Amino acid sequence: MVLDDGSLPHGIVYPSRHDGGTTCFATWLRRVDDGYDASTELTIADQGQSIEFDNPDFGSVIDAFGIIAF
Repeated sequence: MVLDDGSLPHGIVYPSRHDGGTTCFATWLRRVDDGYDASTELTIADQGQSIEFDNPDFGSVIDAFGIIAF
C-alpha cells in the first residue's frame, strides 16, 4: 500500500470493537517482510503490563470469546 503522497504507511490506529473507549494499534514490520531480523526494526516493544488471572475483567473476556490463556 502506498499513501497519496507516495510514502509508505507505518501502521494503523483503530477503535476496539469491544470497547468504544479503547484504541488499538497495528504496526507493519517492513524490515521483517524484507527478510531482515526483527531486531533491525525501528519499532520496539517493552514487556507491557502483566494481567493477573484473578482479574475478573480478564476472566470475563476469555470466557466470552473462548480464549485459552496460560
